[in-house]
Amino acid sequence: MRETHDAPFGSAQGRRRTTHPRILVVGPNWMGDLIFLTPAIRAIRKAAPESFIAVLCPPWGVELLRGHPHLNQVIPQIESRGLKGLLSWRPLVQR
Repeated sequence: MRETHDAPFGSAQGRRRTTHPRILVVGPNWMGDLIFLTPAIRAIRKAAPESFIAVLCPPWGVELLRGHPHLNQVIPQIESRGLKGLLSWRPLVQR
């Protein structure tokens, strides 16, 4: 079984030295498109079975994807515009 990480995707606490890739999938803003994303998530898992896969999606999509067998983490997207919205992405970006 895959190891899951409790720390957020971009946090220093969640970083571990590993050769396995960490993949962030940015989900669409529409429910139908988010549902159609699930086969792509399955394909990513098949291509990189040891990777850590997280999906960034609108808050309403978190419950839709929670418990997905091929995901390690579902991250709710902060819905802000302008500079505040741009800065909200900072914790997700690894340096």
